[in-house]
Amino acid sequence: MIDAATSASLLEIQRVERAVARAEVARPGFLLPRELDRVRYLLGFARVTRFAPRRGGKGKEIDCGGEVAPLRAETAEAAGEVVRRESEAPRRLRHLLDLAKRLGPTLDRTRTRILEHHAAELSADDLDDEAGRPVLVSVAGGGGGAGFVYVGAYEALERAGIVPAYVIGASIGALLGLFRARRAAGEWLGYAALAESLVPSAVFSPFAIRRRFGLPGLLRLHLRPSIGQLFTLADGRAATIGDLEIPYECVVGGIRRRSFDQLPRAFFDPPSAAPEGNLADRIGRLMWQVAAFFDPRLVKPIVLGGDDESAKFDAVDAAGFSAAIPGVLQYDLDDGDEASIAILESLCAREDVAAIVDGGVAANVPVEIAWRRIHDGKLGTRNAVYLAFDCFHPQWDPRHLWLQPITQAVQLQMLTNAPYAHWVVRFDSTLSPPTLTPDPSAMRAAVGWGREAIADCLPVLQALLRPASWRAST
Repeated sequence: MIDAATSASLLEIQRVERAVARAEVARPGFLLPRELDRVRYLLGFARVTRFAPRRGGKGKEIDCGGEVAPLRAETAEAAGEVVRRESEAPRRLRHLLDLAKRLGPTLDRTRTRILEHHAAELSADDLDDEAGRPVLVSVAGGGGGAGFVYVGAYEALERAGIVPAYVIGASIGALLGLFRARRAAGEWLGYAALAESLVPSAVFSPFAIRRRFGLPGLLRLHLRPSIGQLFTLADGRAATIGDLEIPYECVVGGIRRRSFDQLPRAFFDPPSAAPEGNLADRIGRLMWQVAAFFDPRLVKPIVLGGDDESAKFDAVDAAGFSAAIPGVLQYDLDDGDEASIAILESLCAREDVAAIVDGGVAANVPVEIAWRRIHDGKLGTRNAVYLAFDCFHPQWDPRHLWLQPITQAVQLQMLTNAPYAHWVVRFDSTLSPPTLTPDPSAMRAAVGWGREAIADCLPVLQALLRPASWRAST
């Protein structure tokens, strides 16, 4: 855990890093590479707290936070003031370079002191890696069928040479993030073809099963028959969260035990297997009720994969629970899943929750959770660039007025989450959220929109992720 003052300084430095990258893209070549290195290394070094050396540190974390604290505070205050005061890219860069030169001797002394103090634990290369080599954290939010744009965005990132070091998502973001985490080299054509081949009857059924951990819904969500083969290991076992090539976690919503019994009876009674009226209309009526779950007194965010026990949980089931919209989509475990049942029973007891539902109601774009997971030591390094995908921000569409209470609730969440991101991609062109099994033409359109939406941020991301080297001040 890091204290509030340290968190504030780290977030201020992140904002400066973003401003530097944007200025670099806006005015390429204004600073020489060695000058830009000087600015970026100072910012990266000022963010050093705890970390595990990447070159043979055997997982042992080294705490340098106290030694860096004075430099961190001064850098955050002075650099933040430059960014607030100077709106033009050249002036920002020039003043930040002046600051890096002024703080250079302090940086050199702090770096030398850390290397002497921790000589038996790390090398200069270890420290410079932590300060100068950031990794990407990918955060994908919920939004039903609107989230299919993420396929195109992930594909465009990989084509640009950007592969995340950690993936976390909620709802459809958890499901598509699962595909991103499956392999470091994504199989995008195959994934898109799979999505195009899905028909509603293969993914949903109107027949409810006995509630064990989820809530009854209008439809039951089936993932294993449709995507399970992609997440089966060579020995025939279903892949767990910990088996994925890229570290992955997903957010689910845990209904607090003390609030669970106060839910309306409708959330416990399985809907009729042969509902009257148009299915889309019934979903729309039920979605009005979902807005009530965007309340921290009722639902708390829980990270699956965030501890050794839940890392052994079935990866497909984890994404399924994260996408289970209360009262609309039911996801649950079958009686034969003894290992998974034991994990969820333990988790529910530990978290004091009575049911598990859509992660989007607890944290639809969980950037703050991702930030805190990294600073809790998820990857060893704390030097990360946070990229968030938001496909569910308010867009006027008279056909979907029923979504407005939910999109407004999501945006209230984003007020607290967005400051933790280096960049939030807000996708304006998306499929309709109820389009959960798009036809081939709709899927191709969504993939294309995703590629287009991320194009503007790619140069800035590449600038943020470019390694920076230490240069002595003398």
